[in-house]
Formats: sequence, C-alpha cells, structure tokens
Amino acid sequence: MPPAVTSLLCVLVAFVSCICFSESVHIPLYSLPHNSYTTVRHANRSVSRVHWTLRSSQTSGTVPLYGGITAVGEYYMQLKVGGQVERVQIDTGSATTAFPLKECVSCRRGDQRYDPTKSNSELGMRPIKCSSAECGVRSCSGECSVCDPDSRACCSTNAPKLCAFFLKYGDGSGCQGALMEDEVEWAPGMKSRIVFGGMLSASSDFERSQVDGILGLASEQLACNPTCVTPAFDALRKQHKMDDVFSICITSDGGRMVLGEVDAAMFKDVNSIRYVPLIPRNPFFAVSLLNEAFEMNGESVPTSGWKTAIVDTGTTLLVLSTNAYLVMLQWMAKNMCDDFPGLCSDDPWFKPGQCVSMTEEERDAMPTLSFDVGSSEAPVKIVLRPQDYFLEYVQGSKSYYCVGLHYMDAVSGVDVILGNTVQMRYAVVFDRANQRVGLGDAAPKCKADASSVITDNGGDSGDEEHSSEAATGNIHGCHTHIGSCIECSAALGCAYNYLTGNCVNRHVHPVESLLGFPWCVQNRCVCEDRKTLRIGLLVGAGVGALVVAIVGVFGVVAMVRRRRARAQWYARGSALSSSPTAAMAPFRNETESDGSSDGGI
Repeated sequence: MPPAVTSLLCVLVAFVSCICFSESVHIPLYSLPHNSYTTVRHANRSVSRVHWTLRSSQTSGTVPLYGGITAVGEYYMQLKVGGQVERVQIDTGSATTAFPLKECVSCRRGDQRYDPTKSNSELGMRPIKCSSAECGVRSCSGECSVCDPDSRACCSTNAPKLCAFFLKYGDGSGCQGALMEDEVEWAPGMKSRIVFGGMLSASSDFERSQVDGILGLASEQLACNPTCVTPAFDALRKQHKMDDVFSICITSDGGRMVLGEVDAAMFKDVNSIRYVPLIPRNPFFAVSLLNEAFEMNGESVPTSGWKTAIVDTGTTLLVLSTNAYLVMLQWMAKNMCDDFPGLCSDDPWFKPGQCVSMTEEERDAMPTLSFDVGSSEAPVKIVLRPQDYFLEYVQGSKSYYCVGLHYMDAVSGVDVILGNTVQMRYAVVFDRANQRVGLGDAAPKCKADASSVITDNGGDSGDEEHSSEAATGNIHGCHTHIGSCIECSAALGCAYNYLTGNCVNRHVHPVESLLGFPWCVQNRCVCEDRKTLRIGLLVGAGVGALVVAIVGVFGVVAMVRRRRARAQWYARGSALSSSPTAAMAPFRNETESDGSSDGGI
C-alpha cells in the first residue's frame, strides 16, 4: 500500500471513538505500512464467470489465520522459521517478509524473536553477506549509510558485514536490519527456504500487539528494499512446483489461507465466483473501477477520483477516495437526515472508525453501497450492505456498530483500497498465474482443520485445546502465547496460568473474579518475563508473607497481654468490693473530721 495511505490509516491505531450518549469505547483498527513501487508486468485478462471445480494442484497447503477486524485490527499466520514460531501479518499490498531478530535493539518488548543460533533446519541459517553477489550491486543510495567499497552494495547499519534491508514509510514508521536465509514451515510438512529481513531496529509503531512481523504476498517488483529478493510465496511455489494462486477467506474471528489452489468450501456457492482482470504494469492486485460512479441504494452517484482499486489484506477498512467519500456524505444529507438524528449535524456520527449504539433494524435501514469493477464488457458488481460496512463490536454486554470506511487522496494511482471490510463479505482468489482476482460470497465460517496448525511441538497439534482453537478459526490463537505472561495477558480472550505458563481460550478457563489464581486475564495479570524480576516478585511475596506472619504473632501476643491485664483488673475490683470499709471509703464525705474540729468554730 502507498506510504501516504498508511498515514491516513494509522489514525485508527489510536483510540477509535464511540458515540453512545455519554458512553465511549475504544477499538483498535489499523494496518501495517507498505512500500510503494510503480512497475510490474501483467497480462490483460477478461472477466469470466465459471462453474467451479477444484483445480488439480501438484502441491497445496492450508494455513489457519488468526486475528479479527475489530478485536485485533489485522489477520496473521504463524510461520516456523528454523524451528521458531513467528507471527506475521498476511499482506497482499507488499512483497517483503520481515520479523525481529533476537538482537533487535528497539523492537517491541514481549514479541517473538528469531534467534539465528537456535535454527534447527537442515542447512541452518545463512546470512547474506554484503560482499556477496546476492547483495544488490550499486544499491548503496538513499537510506544506506554503509556501503561495500567494491560492489557499492548497501550494507546493514547494525551489522555492516551483512546485506541491508530497509522498510520506511510516509507515516514515519519503519524498520531495518540484515537479509538472511533459513527454512520456513508454512504448514505441517510444507517447508521452503526463503530470504527474509531480520529486523535489528524498528520504530515504536511498526510492530503491533500479538503480531511480530509481516509476510508480503504481492508482486516480486515490490521486494527490492534495496536488494531485490525472491518473495516468500514465490520461493515456496517454485520449490514445491505449486500453482501460482492462493485464496483467502476471513471472518470476524480468524479465517484461513489456501496456498496453491482454491478451496470451494470458502464460498457459499462456487458458481458465485467472478473473476476480474488485474491492471497491466501495476505491482499491486489492482483492478479498474468503472463508470466514474458508485451506487447508493441503486441510485448512481457520479464522482471523480474513481479509476483504480487494489485488493489489500493488510488494510483494515474499505478506503474510498476523498471526493467519493464527500459525495457519499452529500447523498446521505440529501436523502437520510430525517430518518437518522445526528447524521447531518455539525459533528455527525457517520465518520471513519466511529462506533454507535443502534439496533439491527436501525443499522439495516442505512443505504447499500455498490460499485462495478473489471471491464466494461464484463463488469463485476461489489455490493456492501449495511451489515457489511458496519462492523459489530461487543464490549461486555453491550454491542456497538462501527463505520468500516475511511478515505484518502489518491496516491501512486490508487483511488480505493478494498480492505478487510470488503473481504469479510467476499472470499478472494489471488490468481497470479492468470493475472486476475476472483470474488465470491464467503461461507459463514472459514475453518482450518487441526492438522494444519503450526505449534512448538513440531507442527503436529496434538494438544486438544490447541486443536480446537484452530478448528474454530480462533480469533486469538492463545496457544501461540504459551510461556509468555505478557503476551497472553495482552491477547483479548486468553487466560494465563501462573503455575504452568499455559495460555488458553478464556471460555475454557473463565476468570470471573479478581482472585482467579492460578488463572488470570488481561489487566488482572501481574507478570514480567524477566527471570530476575520474577525471582524478585517471589522473594518479595515471601518477605511480605513473613512480615504479615510476624505482625500477626505480635498482634496475638498483644491481645493475650491485654486480656490478662483486664482479667487482673477485674480480679482486684472483686477483692476490693468484698471489704465493707474499703467499699465505704470511696463515699466518705470529705468535710467529715475526727470531731475536734467542731470545737474550733
């Protein structure tokens, strides 16, 4: 995705506001940034409607996706790199694969980092040296501060003997490091060696919670940063003689990706799949927007800035051109103000990322948005109903609907981004071999079977809890946080066990009270991954318990002494009351004398 698009979308990284009388709710909706390039080779294809049959691929693989459009704000998969699990966002808007190295000096605390020394692959990790022929000749320019004296290749700033990679974006976020090669396991038994970027430094806003890096699935023309490498999926399909196609289906709580073929189970009806030709010489999955107009409830609404759209799994929302968005608001102001109070006020509730409390009936009364893509000879209509572009968000017992639209000025020829909002409605076939994308109504649930789950136990998901998570397209992927209190507590819907280090779905072990020991969730967890601090906490707890015990002992002793003193006082009082003289003495009149005093008056 173009850099400036990221600038607009990263507004959603902060808190998304909610209008509901005096209530508010914050929802993280965001997209990782991408690079922007302008050249790619594509062959023009015509749109076709097919009676679908499964394509026969020599090799294919199913990968479960984790995440959610409102709960996490992105979708990610697990790769096993040299035997180490990395969580990477799936991104059809870029072609770079990158994740943090153990030596990263500024990466997010608590992320899962790749340790080159612990690679267990057959050939092990191989660093790409700056002096090697693989490192781009005469690539030393721009951001590069260290260059090979002979080849003028760009060397890593943090590791000068290794070939550099840089990712930098218009919003200021980015990362840098060194190129490396190792074996990657995509699904149990499906492995390939790839060249990836090992992050040695990153801006604070590059990594997101629960996700360590990024997996680019776009054209290889986007994989020059500055040295050109073979993208990860290209390396996989070449090594396994796999068809150049993959398909993705997402829901509100995960999804799946099929590599090398298309799974008919992703679609409600395989006959609903329509293919749209990709625009030639565009590096993205770009399609043409037709008619310079979209439709609201079937009424044509002319607009400018309506020529090119890209299908991007790395973008959360449907992003319209600025002009198209303003024209949409004008249409609503003309046709819907009387039906929806506050819709046409000076501060309307219908705006990007805004969440409101409304009934399903009120939501469904909002207009349907539709537009044509492809070619004029065989247009394909994308239809988004209110339930498609209003994203449901549940907080406790309350439900809200969030506007799943955004807007931007055209950048690098891109007017509209068909992000996750659209992909929730339509499962997508990325048919790179035939230079087209296919869109079809998504099945209600996209599930990856348990056998396709990558785990720390070698790929076979034998743990019943882990298998059930994968089979339901779990939104959180809790088992990926096993052993990390920080990561597990940061994952929505996960529960952490202090004693075993296990991390499971919260519904498996509900924690209803503040004292749910040994289980805890989110801000109820008190955790720190550093051993010294954990030991400190244990010692502190022990000392605290000892202090409490000592105080308790002293308290008991003091109470016993008080009771003894009180008993002695009562005993003395009883003794005094048994003597008549002693008993009368306190009541003796102070004016009385021995009688001799009377004579003196």
